[in-house]
Amino acid sequence: MQCSRFLAVPALIMALTGCSSVSLQNPVEAELQQPLYADLQQSESGWNFTALSTDVTSFGGVPVNLATGEPIMDRENYDCSTWMWSAYHSDDIIKPCAKGTFRGAKMTNGTVPYYVVSGVFTMGISMVLGVAPMESGVLWDEYNAALAEAYGNSGLSASSLAGISGKFAAMENLREESESACARIPQLRDAHLEAYEGKYLPDLASHIRIQDRSGFLDRYGDVNPANWVSGTVQLPHHSEFMAGCAYTDVKPNVPADTGQANAILDQLLAKEEQRLLTLRENEQRYDRLLAAGGELEIRCRPEGRDNGMVYSSSCTQIVKFHQDGYFSKPDLPFTITGRDFNNVMPSAYKAEDENVEIELSGTLVKVHNRTGKYISVDAVTLYYENVALTNSKSGSTLYELAPGTYQSFHLSSFRLNDLPNDFAGMTVGQVNARTIDFALSAKYRVTEIDYPRTLHRKQTYKLASLL
Repeated sequence: MQCSRFLAVPALIMALTGCSSVSLQNPVEAELQQPLYADLQQSESGWNFTALSTDVTSFGGVPVNLATGEPIMDRENYDCSTWMWSAYHSDDIIKPCAKGTFRGAKMTNGTVPYYVVSGVFTMGISMVLGVAPMESGVLWDEYNAALAEAYGNSGLSASSLAGISGKFAAMENLREESESACARIPQLRDAHLEAYEGKYLPDLASHIRIQDRSGFLDRYGDVNPANWVSGTVQLPHHSEFMAGCAYTDVKPNVPADTGQANAILDQLLAKEEQRLLTLRENEQRYDRLLAAGGELEIRCRPEGRDNGMVYSSSCTQIVKFHQDGYFSKPDLPFTITGRDFNNVMPSAYKAEDENVEIELSGTLVKVHNRTGKYISVDAVTLYYENVALTNSKSGSTLYELAPGTYQSFHLSSFRLNDLPNDFAGMTVGQVNARTIDFALSAKYRVTEIDYPRTLHRKQTYKLASLL
């Protein structure tokens, strides 16, 4: 009895460990052009493939890679040992033993002998209070049986799977070609647009006609008419040629039946072929339409200034063109209406009396003492038309001039921005008729003479002489 008791130990070990050495057994090995998956589900009739597809996201059962027979599922093996008496030490669970379709937990081979023998020699105490050595993993024996049953129920073979996979691959290739065609159609417009813009936009300035009413264009003709106009090339839009491009790329599911699957895939292939044919025809039609030309919207600035020249126009228009030129050439008339003259100022001026001389040379003002005595200059005033600007020091003398000396200062000592010396949009006739009153005055005192004296001489200049 004692011997038989110990002979029973190996049998118990085998019963607890189960068939842990079982691995994947693929009953059908097919060479597939495209990854193909089956939806493995169980029903009242047993295990079946409910659908075939190149995408597993819509499957409701266990996806099977038909090229290898592998299930698309968590196949990790991990230790999930736990205390047998959970109330004794319930926090020592290493990891829950995952359970589900084709997953389960079994005792690990390496620890079972020790666990059983220890239980025998401790009268079962260690088996009650100890750790149960468990491992979670795929139940390959159950999976292999289900896979073989599904193949048997579906009638699928290596050759039929290869044919179905080939049709999926052909459909994917057609879709890729259609997507390429959809990408090329708007690119056609971009290519023609770039070519037309390079040809016609730089040419716009050559169609400008200038009428000079100012009389200054020959004298101040450094203008750039190319900046006076701009254009936009308008071509037919590609949207009407993109029929079939608004496409949702959903991988189809077909029944796991050779006849039904091929029938559905043949229909889908025919639709994809027609779609690609239509897109290629649209591509050719659109290319011919773009080659026929388009419209050029020309925008002329209604008015502007270029290097002081004032121009105006109302030549905005739309002209049609083709690959080789315009159907009717654009006509872009502009009128030069005048010229701006800014900061107009005499460059030479002189006024004097027996004591003081004031001189303007360029932008420098000089006040001379012509006497043999000291002269105190209290203020110097610039007159321009009806504006007077005074340079002085409050409560003190501006300059003290020794006999025979002078003091110079820059015109910028006056607030020149206050002068009305800008003349906008002038014609030759207006310039010739315009005069400017200008003067420089000095308020001064000669030593030994108490009363102040004033030097003031107004001069009138023709505006034309100052330009």
